[in-house]
Amino acid sequence: MLNKIRNIRGMKYVFEILIFLLIIFAVKTYLQRNLLDGTPPALAGTFITGQKLDSQTLQGKPYLLHFWASWCGVCSLEERSINAISKDYKVVSVAMQSGDAELVNEHMNENDLHFPTIVDEDGEIARSYGVFAVPVSYIINSKGEIAFAESGYTTEWGLRLRLWLAN
Repeated sequence: MLNKIRNIRGMKYVFEILIFLLIIFAVKTYLQRNLLDGTPPALAGTFITGQKLDSQTLQGKPYLLHFWASWCGVCSLEERSINAISKDYKVVSVAMQSGDAELVNEHMNENDLHFPTIVDEDGEIARSYGVFAVPVSYIINSKGEIAFAESGYTTEWGLRLRLWLAN
């Protein structure tokens, strides 16, 4: 009798885990519905340092194009990963609707972040890439095409693997 009760409880837990995973999959699919594939739009902007983005520097090697916001809790969980990746790969981040360059720079200094960041105060750059929720990571391959697009939290190793595969 006791074994039967344990089996029922075990099946109940397995069922609950499956439902939870199904919900996560459905939400991720919904959030990624607008993300681009193929050739991305031209990326233009000014980094928080005041330097203009030179798209020529992005050609020939894969890079991470990462959309985030200073007010996004999930984005703050990824900040350290993006910082570490920027030491080994090209990274261009876009701070979406996070204030002006001064506010974004302040956020980055407070959190000891050093990856190149473009300010997208009105969200125009993000919209051109189909980004309506953050974080979003695009891996652009050496041919300048989108190799991978991911919405939501992504691990450092997941991003590194995608960058390696895009090479």
